[in-house]
Amino acid sequence: MNRTKSNSSEKIAHQIVYRTIAAAKDKRYALSNVRLNNKNHLYPAIAKSFSNYPQLKEVFAVSEFPSFDKIRKIPRIVLANCTLEDELIWLASVLSTYTDKLDLFVKIKNEYNENVYTKNLESALKNLEEIENQFGYSLWLVRSKIYCINFLYGIEKQEEYVENLIENGCYQNEFELHFILNYSDLIKDNNEYDEYKESIFEIYRNLNIDLDNIVHQVYRLAPDEIISSENYAKILHQEENRTIIDRYETYLYCLYCCVSKGIIDVSFIKRLKKIFKIEGEKILNNCYYFSEDVVDLKKYEFLSYNEYTKGNYEWFIKNDSENINLVASALANIDKNLEENNIKNSIINSVKNIFNNVNQKKELNFLKKHLAMNFGSYYSYQILNILSLLEKDVKEKFDDIIFLYDNPKSFIRMSVFKNLKIPSDIFDENISIKLLESLRLNDGEILLNIKEDIPENRYNNYYGLIKFQNKEYDESIKFFNKNIISTNNYIKRQAMVNLFNAYLEIKDNVKILDFFAEEIMDNGFIDNRINALKFFRDNYENLSLRPLINFSIFVDYLKKNKLIDPIFDLNLADLLDYVLMDLGIDSPLEILDVYDGKISNSIVYYLKNICTLNTIDSLMIYEELDDVELLRIQICQKLVDHDPDNSKTYRSEIAQITKSLEVNRLFECVETGRIFVDTESLKSILFENVSRGLEKCKEVLKTPDSDRTQKLKEILNNLFVGQYPQLKNVYLPKNDLESFYFNIVRNVINEFFSNPAYGLDTHVSTAIRHGWFEGYFTKPFVENYIYFEVNQGEYFINDYWKNILGLLDTKFGKDLARDLIACNKKVNETVKSYVNKKLQFDNLDGSEKNSLFNQFWSKEQHDQVSEFIKEDTLTEELFEKIFSVCWSNLESDLAIIRNDIDHSADQIIGQLDRITQKIVSSENRNQLSDHLSKIIQARESFHEKIQTIKNWFHISSDYGIESFQITHAVSVCIKQIDNCFGSGKPRIICADKSDYLNGKYFEGICKILFLLIQNAIIHNNFEEDDVLNLDLSIYGNCLSITSKNYISRDKDLHVLRDQLVIAHTNLTVNRACLEGGSGLSKIKVITEFDFKKQFDITLDVSDDYLFTVSILIKDINDLHN
Repeated sequence: MNRTKSNSSEKIAHQIVYRTIAAAKDKRYALSNVRLNNKNHLYPAIAKSFSNYPQLKEVFAVSEFPSFDKIRKIPRIVLANCTLEDELIWLASVLSTYTDKLDLFVKIKNEYNENVYTKNLESALKNLEEIENQFGYSLWLVRSKIYCINFLYGIEKQEEYVENLIENGCYQNEFELHFILNYSDLIKDNNEYDEYKESIFEIYRNLNIDLDNIVHQVYRLAPDEIISSENYAKILHQEENRTIIDRYETYLYCLYCCVSKGIIDVSFIKRLKKIFKIEGEKILNNCYYFSEDVVDLKKYEFLSYNEYTKGNYEWFIKNDSENINLVASALANIDKNLEENNIKNSIINSVKNIFNNVNQKKELNFLKKHLAMNFGSYYSYQILNILSLLEKDVKEKFDDIIFLYDNPKSFIRMSVFKNLKIPSDIFDENISIKLLESLRLNDGEILLNIKEDIPENRYNNYYGLIKFQNKEYDESIKFFNKNIISTNNYIKRQAMVNLFNAYLEIKDNVKILDFFAEEIMDNGFIDNRINALKFFRDNYENLSLRPLINFSIFVDYLKKNKLIDPIFDLNLADLLDYVLMDLGIDSPLEILDVYDGKISNSIVYYLKNICTLNTIDSLMIYEELDDVELLRIQICQKLVDHDPDNSKTYRSEIAQITKSLEVNRLFECVETGRIFVDTESLKSILFENVSRGLEKCKEVLKTPDSDRTQKLKEILNNLFVGQYPQLKNVYLPKNDLESFYFNIVRNVINEFFSNPAYGLDTHVSTAIRHGWFEGYFTKPFVENYIYFEVNQGEYFINDYWKNILGLLDTKFGKDLARDLIACNKKVNETVKSYVNKKLQFDNLDGSEKNSLFNQFWSKEQHDQVSEFIKEDTLTEELFEKIFSVCWSNLESDLAIIRNDIDHSADQIIGQLDRITQKIVSSENRNQLSDHLSKIIQARESFHEKIQTIKNWFHISSDYGIESFQITHAVSVCIKQIDNCFGSGKPRIICADKSDYLNGKYFEGICKILFLLIQNAIIHNNFEEDDVLNLDLSIYGNCLSITSKNYISRDKDLHVLRDQLVIAHTNLTVNRACLEGGSGLSKIKVITEFDFKKQFDITLDVSDDYLFTVSILIKDINDLHN
């Protein structure tokens, strides 16, 4: 019967191939229709028929095993889309006609992978030569050769190989060239995986291309990005014109994922197995074996797992095991590493560190990079499995397919899935099976019987899990708590995860939040194995949690890490309101009084990181920014006592706020220059990353053969621009130097605009968007009774105008009412447009641009900065160069904003003029004369307010100060010192001088004075009566700053004078980023980089112990006003 059916299918297939396809003018088009119009049960017979017609083979398989000297350029056009099942059946059918070849390929490939992971790269390269001789060109081969050449002979030989490929046209189409060039870039040792991936994705963001639309490209370039994707039909479809080797590897990956995720059922897997199988491919055979109904369970043994279960973790140092997860877990239990003499051991050590939350980000990047470099190997599938375990929303069991019955966990899961009884001798002889069965069956007796044979912590863990599954949560918590005190981080963290789950079940949200807060404060992140987001979504509307300080800490963590979906967002200021109301207090400062004597780390963290200026400013009870800043100073002053380890941070913030307060007080009438970015603070945050990136740039500059790298980059860029012409004006790095530079500048630009503490967005929000813009814009209308309430888009005329309009002619009254409402509507729409769109900042994601602030640089600007980088370029100099472009672009944006405000204001003024003209020309003008004055006053006042608003949009590096009396800078500095240092400071005396300086240098002078006085306080134990004399004088074309104070007579003058000579010798820009002994270098940076002036400094101590610092800033013709 089956044979008859088979013969029938073969006859139909023969007719299709011979009569329909062979006779067609466009044979590929005909084949595409055949696939669409026939059931997939015919596909194997169609494939077999094609194999009987060699002349039609290229229709059926566009590229088989092309030799490198005979690679044809194939079009990107593929067959029409089919369903996932159709695509899998079709590809299995195609591959089935090449079984003998693929059998041999897999045999050599397995030898290659073994050699790679044991670091026998010479033998691995020989394996690749054999594969090339047998099967010709494939992306898999090219990728593998790039890998081996790089690690054997270095980057120069690798790039030489890639260049030869390109020059000889050894690729089938532009996509393959894309892949070769990107892979060549990825594999470089100094390329960090996240930066590599971001550089690729940014291009697609610029094109507004969604990740799902390029999944077929991403799965090879960055396979970690598509763990949760299920768009395997598209991958299979787009790979249809690759070589047979590449299509085989794609089939393996897609089948593995589909089986693991349950996308295809057992009966369908059986169909695929009948069509195509390869004996030596473990992942493929496991996928097929998954569908088997009859399994001989007795043939499996679990030696390594039994050793692990018994706690014999040292066994894994002496013996080999192919299960990376198991070995890493064993090492984590004893906190040891394997000797990193091969790549497999490096991967195991990396996984172990991830389990222990040690350098987790770095280790994850290492694993992801290796996954991308050797995608398709057996160990790469294990890495994919480990990454999927860390993806909290991913439910598939990749390890079931990787290990099937070889792993006790998957052995039991598979046995249960197949309704197979575990043989008694397997159960009796394997302690690992007994342990896992005790958990599956919730059988404490089984566990008790092996208690003496397993480590105590494993007994506690499993007993707690059994009680947990029995819903005896209090009992489970007792046992988990026994492990929480372990000195081993792995055991402790495992207990923490289990405790979290137990607290989740009993809804002990307080304990959960305590746990989250501890994780955030101690580690900076929450363990990947914990589904913190689910807890947040489940408790988003739980009002009982909102007054809890730890809930705010948790929400703050989610927001800062951009983990909260906007629809679930919570405002930290609203949460602060809940906290204050619950405690019965009015101010965050009073929190310390409420908990007096019981100040926990959570309270300190909350006050430090959440009760910030932005949060407090959003509270309705504070109307003036000065009140907010004074409160924040008081909080920081208290925190200096309660958190002395961070006192320097608090004093730095106090100094910054104090300066702002004092400047506001001295120049409160000056309404200008509200645009500010604290670039000094940004430098301190970014210095390490930028320095590291700059070192990479310098390494490239020293590389003699960088022309080849540039050539490869230019080829890749031309490919992108050729495919997507809209990228023509987008900056695309042309070489390694520009790639490393671009990673630097992208990060700096992002922080310049978006840093929550120091970036432009924060300052625009505080100084303009938050109440200021709307208040100034609408005040003229409110004061003159022509501002109406609006509810759900409907405007309600106020009583003032309602009474007036009621006395007028009906038609005129309606016309006037309509004009007044139109004016109100325009005012409100304008305010909303600026506050919600034009003065917001668009993400660098290629989405629709609403903002008037442009964060994007021109290609010329990028070239200007990248070419600035030389081997002797200092980090500080690079910062200044990048910031200079940011400021220049910002100046242009501000001019556009001011013009745009003028344009918007003119439209509103035009409406007011029309209302005025209508009243003046009406018969009711005498009756409305008093009210007309309101319209005119509103117009005049509005015009004045617009000028003020426009003045805000100037850069405030000079705080809007045209000039300042030098003693004002001293008073600001004294205020900073008073707020930062409670005791141990001298009386500061400075002669009152009438000299003035240009306002743009106000901040720099304040910094210099602060550094001088702070340095004196740090190095002396001043009493209340001690004096520090300051003198600021202008003579000739120089500014002189002198600081004098007596020092302790206990000091050895000879030693001190030697130290002063050394301090003067160490006066370098590079030391300005250091802490301790770098104050003079910071002064050098201010004068030479900020002021761009030459300066001299002398340090002296007299025989009567008078210490003097003299600074002379030269050529101040533009400094002096």
